[in-house]
Amino acid sequence: MKLRKVCCALVCASLLAATAAMGAGAEELDTAAVSSDSNAGISPQAADVIEYRYRYEPYTKKLQYRRWNVTQGRWVDSVWIYVV
Repeated sequence: MKLRKVCCALVCASLLAATAAMGAGAEELDTAAVSSDSNAGISPQAADVIEYRYRYEPYTKKLQYRRWNVTQGRWVDSVWIYVV
């Protein structure tokens, strides 16, 4: 029983040490990316452009809308939604 507690404590300690080392490494990597030259070839990604498309439903003559993603060229919503 005592051996099991010692092994559990060693595993927990090694996990804590590994987590702290990974966190410190990631922090150094982020600061290096921020301080790099802007001509390094890394550009930020643009946010998706979403447009609302409207139509009158042909049978009920009620107004509906659907969102269109201009950036990806596809519908965001799978169906037309009634405007209340």
